[in-house]
This record gives sequence, C-alpha cells and structure tokens, in this order.
Amino acid sequence: MMGVVVRLTRILALCRGDLLLQCAGGFHQGASGFPATWTAPPAKMTDQENNNSISANPFAALFGSIAEARQFVAGQKEQLRQQTDDAAESPDDSDNSVSESLDDCDDSVAEINRSFLSQQEICEQLNINHMIQRIFLITLDNSDPSLKSGNGIPLRCVYLEELGSELDGQDWLDMNNVEQALFTRLLLPEPGKFLICMTSSGAPNLSAERDAGEKHIVPFLFSCFQRAKKEVTKVPENLLPYAVRCKALTVSNARTVLLTPEIYQGQDVPAQVVDLMLEGLQGASKSHDL
Repeated sequence: MMGVVVRLTRILALCRGDLLLQCAGGFHQGASGFPATWTAPPAKMTDQENNNSISANPFAALFGSIAEARQFVAGQKEQLRQQTDDAAESPDDSDNSVSESLDDCDDSVAEINRSFLSQQEICEQLNINHMIQRIFLITLDNSDPSLKSGNGIPLRCVYLEELGSELDGQDWLDMNNVEQALFTRLLLPEPGKFLICMTSSGAPNLSAERDAGEKHIVPFLFSCFQRAKKEVTKVPENLLPYAVRCKALTVSNARTVLLTPEIYQGQDVPAQVVDLMLEGLQGASKSHDL
C-alpha cells in the first residue's frame, strides 16, 4: 500500500509538470498518446479564453482550484521569460566586458607613451640648458653644485637672478628665454660680481672666471660665437638646430651692439672692436711665423 502511495505522488508531480507546459501552450500527441511536441500558444489570449483552456485541461483537477492552476502557469511563464531575456543579454554583457578591457589596455599604453615622451622631453631640455650654459656662460640655476651633474656643465657661470624671478622661479634656460637671458647678460656693468661655481670642485680657476666674467661685450660675444661654432660640430643631431640658433644670436647681438652702442652703458664699443681686430692680426702673425 505504501508503495502505491509513493507511485501516485510521483505521477502527480509529473502531471503538474505536464500541466505547466500544456497550459503555457499546447502539445501534439505522439503515436503513444503522450505529449511529444510543444506548440507555442497564440500571441494573445483573453482572460476568458485562458480560463477556458485551463478548465478544459484534465490535469487542472490536480490543483485545488482553477485560480491556483492559473497562478502556477503565470509564474512559470514569467520564469521562462526571464531566462530567455538573460540568455539574450549575456552576449552583450560579454562584448561590453571585452570592450572595456580593450579600452583599459589602450589607456595603459597611452599612459606609458606619455610617460616615455615626458622623459624624452626632460632629457632634451636638460641638454639644451647645458648647451646654452656652455656657449654663453650664464645660468638660472643657483642650486648646490654637488646636486648638479658635472657632465657638460661649465666651471663658472654668471647667475641671472633677476631674470629667474621674472620667469616665476624657472631655473633652466631654453630657446624661449635664451635671447632675453643673453641681452640681460650684456647689460650687466659688472658681470664678475655674479659668478657662481657650477661644479662641486671649489678649486680656483682663473681662466674659467675670466671667460665667464668678461666685462667687455664685444670680445665676450666673439668668444660666444667661437663656442657656438664648436657646439655645432659636436652636438647630437636633435640639438643641432638649437646650436645653430645660438650661433645666430651672437651675430645678431653683435650687430645690435655695433649699430646702437649707446644702449650698453660703460662700453667703448669702437675701442673694443679695434682691440679685437688687432688681437686677431697678432694671432695670425704668430701663426705665420711658426
């Protein structure tokens, strides 16, 4: 007797499952008389048609009432609809996830490129600053010499403190301020008073101090021209345009000195030109004798 009850319970459960499918749509019976294929219900059914369909179903008797059977079917339909929607949305979610991952990768690559470019720009700017210092023997950097790299830095420079203040504390020279820096240097009546050591070596160097502190602007510009010519022959290709421009600046400033010497107070420009020419002649004469 107990076994019969268990079997009836299982049959009831199976019938409930068949009811779900048959109430949600309809079945075509197979050869054996049992449901074989499922046919979708009409696109739209009125409440009356739905009630009649459920009432006509022989398995509806397994439920306590028609309302209970209808509620069960409605719940199962909603669950099926949600599963269908989830299945349709999951590929889009996957595509979105892949797209976001690719975007993150692109952002990372762009950030690396920006960082690398920034390092390149800093390195190039540092080299330009050192080159300008070597040519004109001027600087905006008054930091501790022990913190500076001794490679490519002159031993002595004239410190242009006021110009650095005008540039909001900028401590490097570049192609945007070199013309102003050179003009400021030429207007100094006593440039030797602004000399600073550029390296950690504090040993006296009369030659470096004389060159950087040259008071007469004509021989100073001539020396700058000579140093610029040397830079043009030895700098890397990426710095060559800047070296050429620095050389041109010495020529243009020399022309300004010759045309408007009154701008530079305390300078006897004609006498300096004559002395420079005589010095050149004497040097050529000594070379000829040798």
